[in-house]
Amino acid sequence: MKSLNITRFLDSAGEVYITNVLKCRPPGNRNPAVAEIKACTPYLDAQLEIIKPEVIATLGNFSLSYIFDKFGLKKDKISKMHGKVFTVSTIASVKKIMPLYHPAVATYNPGMKEVLVEDFKMLFFTLAKNTNTNQQQIIFL
Repeated sequence: MKSLNITRFLDSAGEVYITNVLKCRPPGNRNPAVAEIKACTPYLDAQLEIIKPEVIATLGNFSLSYIFDKFGLKKDKISKMHGKVFTVSTIASVKKIMPLYHPAVATYNPGMKEVLVEDFKMLFFTLAKNTNTNQQQIIFL
């Protein structure tokens, strides 16, 4: 089985920023409530405005839902959307959005490790193919 070496990928990906929809984990590691997401997303929106990433990699269902709603994209189950690249045009730029499973999925389901490796390869290919500069900005959330 291939190794999921995210660190090596991140080292070669240009400018990488890692953030989250929530700014703190809910008690008991439960899924976030809608009110918690609403309370935190203004901070995420500010980060996106400041960083202006060319590529947004969503990690898991909550970030996928928020980003797809924000950019007016039709969402589906992550099992149908992961590893695909979606292009959105904003007033200021064109962005690539790529939904990925959250890496923790491999902890709970070791069979998903290969899927994650393939998705990260696709993300790396997308970065290499669509680069406008030597150092793209990518944000994981």
